[in-house]
Amino acid sequence: MHLGLNPRRIDSTKEICKRLGSRLELIPEITDLPDILELPLPTDKVGERQSLPPLSQLFHSNSHLASRILDDLVRQAIHNQYDPNDPQMLLNDLIVEPLQILSKYNAPFFVECRRNPNTRETPNLLCWYGSTLIFKGEESPHAEDYEFLIHSLTSHMHTWSPIFYGDLEYMLCYVCAGNLFQFFVVEKNLRAKPLTKPIDLRSPHNRLILLQAVINLFRIFHTLAPMLDHNMAHWPLHKEMIHSSGTSLTFFEKFVTKRVPDFHLREFSHFEALKQLYSTIHQFNIPNIAHPYRPPTLENDLFQVDLSPVGYSQLPETEDDLKNALRCLLRALHFIHQYGFVHRDICWANIVKTPSDSGEWVLIDLELANFADLQPENKLDTWPREVETIGFTSAADIFMVGDLLDPDFFDFTLGEEIEEFQMKLQNPNVKQRPTAFQALNDPYLRC
Repeated sequence: MHLGLNPRRIDSTKEICKRLGSRLELIPEITDLPDILELPLPTDKVGERQSLPPLSQLFHSNSHLASRILDDLVRQAIHNQYDPNDPQMLLNDLIVEPLQILSKYNAPFFVECRRNPNTRETPNLLCWYGSTLIFKGEESPHAEDYEFLIHSLTSHMHTWSPIFYGDLEYMLCYVCAGNLFQFFVVEKNLRAKPLTKPIDLRSPHNRLILLQAVINLFRIFHTLAPMLDHNMAHWPLHKEMIHSSGTSLTFFEKFVTKRVPDFHLREFSHFEALKQLYSTIHQFNIPNIAHPYRPPTLENDLFQVDLSPVGYSQLPETEDDLKNALRCLLRALHFIHQYGFVHRDICWANIVKTPSDSGEWVLIDLELANFADLQPENKLDTWPREVETIGFTSAADIFMVGDLLDPDFFDFTLGEEIEEFQMKLQNPNVKQRPTAFQALNDPYLRC
């Protein structure tokens, strides 16, 4: 039986994919999801409602619309022989590839899918819209792992944080143990609820059922997009983000993994100082600063550290918010100065807010930190001039705190007292500059 595209017919992949990926009329509730996954797919025949089998008629009908790409998807689902001990290839054909094809022809909406090489702490398949994780899958070649995989859908989740999920009300997911496949939904209460019955993927009929469900899955994602755009997650959970400098961040619920390659080229970074600083932070439980979730390592010139808590970048929105941020920052500086360290990279980009009810702020990015009072061979432009003559003291950190008070940073008007406070922090006479503890007790921050 020939399932290929007739050369006389027009390849209308774009039109077909736009129709297949069209938005639903309403944002689906959790209770709607099982029925939506089984919806008949839109066809080019007016008034016709078509379900499986044969899904292939959608792409092999006598209509003038046809698609070689979608023909291939159906042909693979029906005819390919898959290794029962390796579900990954089958799921790539039936889940990843359809989502990527539909994304390509429904721009600017786009679902990014990645397989995870480190399956100990994250799912096997991850899909994001923007920075929001919207879909995940747990897989095993062993049918006896079925219950374990269901447990794994939520076992690594600890809280439904807006940092990672934005306005998302639920997450669709699946398990595939051997040939057994089933869709689930994880609710905000971190419970996994089945959406479909388990199906055996050895059956071509069931593969077509799965392919239809994946197309409807894309329609669900497309429908959720405007809501997610309104309040996008701050960080993409489980996704490694690589900066132009080569530094990478991978966010997990309880910590973030930071990797810095070619560490010996980082002129202002010193591993032994960092190692001792992180040890001190952990030992004395210093507040309002990044804590080592696991100790830092330096292997093959790759610096790595797992840090907590996980926060998000945000400038203060009111002067009271600013005062709270300054109190948190100065509290952290007071303790690290007390133990003989300086941060050396104080800026708003290195201060994050946590999603706690108390609205705590945390000082991060310690890679430039070092022992206090050292005379560096070179100087960064952001450092005060005094560093050239007396080295980088704790007073230099305080000067950099003053730089945070530039009115151009904020969308609100600062009170007159802030200018006086800034002048104290940046007093040219280093000996008259307040310590972090003295600044913390300044009348400006106590009121």
